[in-house]
Amino acid sequence: MALDSLRIGRDRLLRVFRFLEALNQHRNPAPRQIREQLWTLWVDQLPDHPAIELRRSSVESKSKEPTSGKESDSESFTLKVSRPKLTRPPDPGLELKTWLEAGWDDPFEYPSVRHSKNEPGREGQTILLKFDVEPNRVSSWNLWRAKHEEWASTAMKSWVD
Repeated sequence: MALDSLRIGRDRLLRVFRFLEALNQHRNPAPRQIREQLWTLWVDQLPDHPAIELRRSSVESKSKEPTSGKESDSESFTLKVSRPKLTRPPDPGLELKTWLEAGWDDPFEYPSVRHSKNEPGREGQTILLKFDVEPNRVSSWNLWRAKHEEWASTAMKSWVD
């Protein structure tokens, strides 16, 4: 009796999963035409970049070479895309880092600082600190920003070249 009820339970559960799969395929059909895709990038439109390697004449080279039965891994590709070599941004230092807005470590974002921030005082009151009040902070910001611009320029070239 227990085996029979277990079989019935499994059968019912299997039916539920098959129904859910069919419902998902009905609601979210797989795109079958290239025009149904959200975006396309054709092979002839690929940018000329060191991180992109395309074997354009793979069919021709296969017919000209003697067939050995196996291709080496380096020859069995059509398109290879490698990650660009990223470098870390220059370190702004602990004091300046607390003033930087989010995204300062992204080469495509221009870094910015908060003009003011609240910090707790001695007796629990809140103190408003302004960024440009301290000249050392402003000068270290200017020096770091120049380093950041140089780093961002180099990093963006590795992505875009």
